Amino acid sequence: MITAKLVAGTDSHQVRLYDISAQRRPVMSVDFRETAIKAVAEDVDGRTIYIGNGSGELASIDIRTRKLLGCFIGKCSGSIRSIARHPELPVIASCRLDCYLRIWDIKSRQLLSAVFLKQHLTSVVFDSHFRNKEVAGSAPDLQNVNEVESPEQEAVCTKRKKSSKEHSGSKKVKSKKSRKRLEGDDY
Repeated sequence: MITAKLVAGTDSHQVRLYDISAQRRPVMSVDFRETAIKAVAEDVDGRTIYIGNGSGELASIDIRTRKLLGCFIGKCSGSIRSIARHPELPVIASCRLDCYLRIWDIKSRQLLSAVFLKQHLTSVVFDSHFRNKEVAGSAPDLQNVNEVESPEQEAVCTKRKKSSKEHSGSKKVKSKKSRKRLEGDDY
């Protein structure tokens, strides 16, 4: 018989393991800190779960023993929105509302890298088909991608310019009114 297991994070700061083939109630429940669990990811070993909460804390839990294995160490802020485990390397990635994508070592739980991406992040995924030798050959393709995206970006920039022109026009009107007031003209 195949057992189907599901892990869920709750707003009541619990991680729950369900065996959906046996019953609807949780088989296991573990409390983690005081804020809602916002992201959950499974390790490739099938025994470890990585969780992130609304306070920006990242931890690993062994679902067999129901014990907290440890918290990941690093200066972080912002609610964790997504966690992804690399399929081959011993690293996980997390993204948060603080605009940083972070790469963590699973064994030491240390922060390996943090990249500022200029916008709130909601999801992270590893490309399982990525190969290092592809990087050198893909540089021209990156320019093509930018060319494809540029009309959309131009539209956004144009909208911003138009709205800023509208606001600058209203500033000119205010400055004309203030000049009239200074000159003593009534209107």
